[in-house]
This record gives sequence, structure tokens and C-alpha cells, in this order.
Amino acid sequence: MSNDENGPDGRERDLASMAALFADPARAAMLAALAGGQALPAGQLARLAKIHPSTATGHLRQLVEGGLVRVRVQGRHRYHELTGPHVALVLEALAQIAPPVPVRSLRDDRHAHALAEARTCYDHLAGRRGVELRDRLMKLGALELTNDPDHTLTDTGRQLLSEIGVDLAALNASRRVFARCCIDWSSRRPHLAGALPAAITSRLIELGWLARTKDRTLHVAPDYDQCMDRWLSSAATHTTIQPHQLKSTDLLSSPHEQHDATDIVRGERGTRAASRLFL
Repeated sequence: MSNDENGPDGRERDLASMAALFADPARAAMLAALAGGQALPAGQLARLAKIHPSTATGHLRQLVEGGLVRVRVQGRHRYHELTGPHVALVLEALAQIAPPVPVRSLRDDRHAHALAEARTCYDHLAGRRGVELRDRLMKLGALELTNDPDHTLTDTGRQLLSEIGVDLAALNASRRVFARCCIDWSSRRPHLAGALPAAITSRLIELGWLARTKDRTLHVAPDYDQCMDRWLSSAATHTTIQPHQLKSTDLLSSPHEQHDATDIVRGERGTRAASRLFL
């Protein structure tokens, strides 16, 4: 029998072959575009990588065979997505040691600031807002470190999640890592990765505190801080938040923002992610 059938496989890993998949600029651009958890068609990935569609097909085949990307078929359409959050974590780790991409325009500068402020790392909140969320939950005693870098939820934490409508039963039933430190490449401090931050991020988007954009950046509602303060203070004051107090009243204030959010929810328009790794 093979080692896989008997238990842990102690063989050395072929790091060079895996690193080669990340090393090509076109493949790196495609992986960066998928890092926010989106599923995108090959044509769009080709445009983002600035290569011919036939060339993109070859690159995507390598990524699929290498286990970094999988294909989701919906009717006649084929979409490509990361095979899981572990791939996004590798990209996040690479970004910590990679040199920054030169900023050559005002648009590049704005996008860099937006990425650093709030973005998705696969399906959970990252950037300054993600780091801040972990810090505040830890300070409140909603989370406790159990075995660095893993966290567990306290009674206070369970109360807070119930306040905003996170499904605790589904969260507890998940086989995914619950809540683990992930060093944020832009802040150089940990945010949370795993089932818990994914559930919180999803709920904050539903409530309008955050909104998806055409790339992996997240739009932060003007009243985000007030909403967050109201939610987290409920644990300290032992008060219950009323349903009307949960929704952001400011986020989708313009027709342009409403249109963009509707497109994302319906999945009718793909994410126009950056064509370079993390910028």
C-alpha cells in the first residue's frame, strides 16, 4: 500500500514544480484575479492577464493540473476558481515577501489604498479592516487563542454572532479551520482566516456594512464604524440590537453603487481584478 493509504506521507515535497506555476506573470495575474473567491470565465482571465485566449487556455490547464484552480460548469458556461482558501493563503504569504508593484498612475494609487483598507482574502475580510476586526474581538474577549495560531469562540463571541444573525449551528458543523491567524500582507499584522471570519464577512456584506466591487476590494460603508461600534458595544452593555439597527443606511446611496452591487449578487458581471499580483 502507498503512504497515502497508511497515513502521513513523509516524502519531500516538490516545491520547484509548484513554485513554477506561480512564477509566470500571466498565471500570477490569473491567480490574483481569483484570490477574492470569484469564479471567472477563461476569456475574462485572458483579458486580465493581457494574453491571447488560446494562450490562456494552456496556462489554465497547467493551473488545474497543478491543483491550484478548478473548473465549475454551469450549463454551457465554464468558470475557473481557486480550489480552496488554502491557495489564497499561499498567495497572501507570497505577497508578504514580494516587492511592491510600481505605482504608475492615480488609478494604481487608489487601487493600492483600497486593497490595503478592505479586501477579500478568498472569502474573509482582510486589509486594515480585517486586522481591526480581529483586534476588537480579541479585546472584547469574544475570541481566545487556544493553540497559536488558532482561536476559539467564547460565550461573549457567541452572543455577538447571534446579534448579527450568523448561523452558529452551521458554523459549528463546518469541517473547515475555524479561526486562524493569517498575517496580512498589507498591514503586516494578523487578520482571521477560516470558517468564522468567512461567516462574519458574508453577514457584514448582507447587512450593507461592506459591499463587493468589481475586483477583490471591498467598499466600506460611510457608517461602517458606527455600525461596528453599536454591534460590539452590545456585548459590554448586555443590550440587544434591534433588527432596524443592523442595516447600514449609507452604503448603497448612489445608483452607481446600487447597480454594481446588483451585478455582483446576480453574478452577471465578473470581477475586473488587477492584472498584476495583488495590485
